[in-house]
Amino acid sequence: MEYRVLPFKAKGKKDEFTTEEAANQLERLITEQSKDGFEFQGMESIYSVVNGSSGCFGIGKSEGYTGYVHVAVFRK
Repeated sequence: MEYRVLPFKAKGKKDEFTTEEAANQLERLITEQSKDGFEFQGMESIYSVVNGSSGCFGIGKSEGYTGYVHVAVFRK
């Protein structure tokens, strides 16, 4: 069994973007992957903690944050 995990972030213009457009973009991704014999399994979110930095003598200090990416999972 082979898996393919691809990042997915629907894109569009701020004032014109709709949930329907996001669904259409996901549908195109699923169709593209099915041409290679992959079957869509679902969407997942991957979270990771990005540590902040104390900087040099406090200069350039940055706060940590939680980052995430949404991925589409396919199986062959």
